[in-house]
Amino acid sequence: MTGQTSNFTEAVASAIAAESSHAFGLMGAGTIRLTHHLTHDHGVTYHAARHEAGAIGAADGYARVTRRTGVSLITWGPALTNTATALTVALRAKSSLVLVAGDASGVPTERNLFAAGTQGFDQRPFLDVLGVPVVRARSRTASRDVARAFVLAREERSPVALLLPMENELAPAVNAPEPESRPAPTPIPLDEEALGPAAAALRAAERPIVLAGGGAIRAEARDAIIQLADAVGALLATTLRSKDLFADHPYNLGVAGGFSPDLTAGLFARADCVVAFGASLNHFTTKRRQLFAGATVIHCDVDPEAIIRHGAPSIPLRGDAGEVASQLKKAIGPGLENASFREEALAAGLAKDSWKPPFKDLSSPGALDPRAVCDRLDIVLPRERTVVTDSGAVNEFPASYLSVPDPEALLWLLGDFGAIGTGIAPAIGAAVGRPDRLTVFLSGDGGLIMAIQELDLAVRERLPLLVVCLNDRAYGSEFHHMRDDGLPEVPGARFETPDLAEVARAFGCHGERIESLDQLDSLPERLASLDRPLLLDVMMTQELVPSLLRRHSGPPSDG
Repeated sequence: MTGQTSNFTEAVASAIAAESSHAFGLMGAGTIRLTHHLTHDHGVTYHAARHEAGAIGAADGYARVTRRTGVSLITWGPALTNTATALTVALRAKSSLVLVAGDASGVPTERNLFAAGTQGFDQRPFLDVLGVPVVRARSRTASRDVARAFVLAREERSPVALLLPMENELAPAVNAPEPESRPAPTPIPLDEEALGPAAAALRAAERPIVLAGGGAIRAEARDAIIQLADAVGALLATTLRSKDLFADHPYNLGVAGGFSPDLTAGLFARADCVVAFGASLNHFTTKRRQLFAGATVIHCDVDPEAIIRHGAPSIPLRGDAGEVASQLKKAIGPGLENASFREEALAAGLAKDSWKPPFKDLSSPGALDPRAVCDRLDIVLPRERTVVTDSGAVNEFPASYLSVPDPEALLWLLGDFGAIGTGIAPAIGAAVGRPDRLTVFLSGDGGLIMAIQELDLAVRERLPLLVVCLNDRAYGSEFHHMRDDGLPEVPGARFETPDLAEVARAFGCHGERIESLDQLDSLPERLASLDRPLLLDVMMTQELVPSLLRRHSGPPSDG
């Protein structure tokens, strides 16, 4: 170790700045000095949220679209408990972020008597219950502890809490050596024993389908999977996590599961062999095993538990998606090309837009069909976009009718915890992380109102964010469930919702009430010079029941 050069807070700031140039936070006594050092000494850009959940959500969205580690700064006690839902969303999404929080649970000092008293509680058990790993920084190893938190967040693909004890705030710090670099993770050995039976099953298949999930994206296996599919004449499909991974391939079926239109669902049902790479194959993706009921299922994943979590496959195959796809193609050998299933798919009507469910437009003035709204948005919005959806009854429509340039440009929050009101902050973080793309956030009115205060951050930072509120003046899921169950309507299901375009303008956004589809056609011109968020308050019909609610089956695909 070298000699003392700074205090604890300065050392923490220096170590965080070495990891990230952006931090999302809400100012509090536990991080005031830290925020000062980050911004004034190291030039870190600080994005000030209006609620701690917003600070976590924005860091989460930033991390998802950049593949970097998000950073969030909050204080202690109630600030930490305010993050519980947003932290759970980030955990479910396997998002890499470091939550930096003050900690007043140690020795009380004159500065933290109130924090350790009225606001005090033992924060570690709270984080343990959520499942968030914890690193508690020490004065003599501050730099090393910060580095350890970031390493954990990256390697575990998880939020990590970095707790800063208040009693250490001005304590002398010693420049400790950087943590020794960890050896590269040992590659997952290929399951040679299962490779032969898998290749034999594919050789014998007449109607094969190759399915990619989120694990295939992390393995960067797209090209290898396409080459395997082309070698055996397979159709291609994805889970929602991998939406549009194969969008430019002529034999792309789109998303498997509850979002599958009748055409593609019929082709899924005819498959006699399905090879899944990095997909959970949960009951949403397989429509409770209806899609692949008669097929031999080859399930490849690096995690053996993931392979069996939702039922034992015909052939489990552990290994990296890219390597397994390449080795399977090699094991099958040349001369196998079988185009019959692809020809059958084309004859059935498979085309570039077959992933969109056909619909009869139910729009009327002031009561628009959300399917028609999202379909029109898909046409008029720039192709380079990030699409973020809130949870709630409306989430089905953007996922069904809006395309994305790549899978990581879709943040579908329903699959991460199903909590409405959690989408706007990740959308803001995504807009900060990918300013080269238009960020489009779609929400219902109930979810938007829960967290509408975060528009203030987007306005202050002049983010060109498009907010589309599919406004049915109700908590749509509950409203339709009461109808389905024959129950009389009770207060709290439908609302006299305020004019949200006017509310948005009060925050400093552009705002417009949308009552006809033609109003959307002017969006390209408006977006070209957008200098702050634009909120569209879309008057949506209350008569259309989302198909997910009709089935009472929950989200269709989260693999």
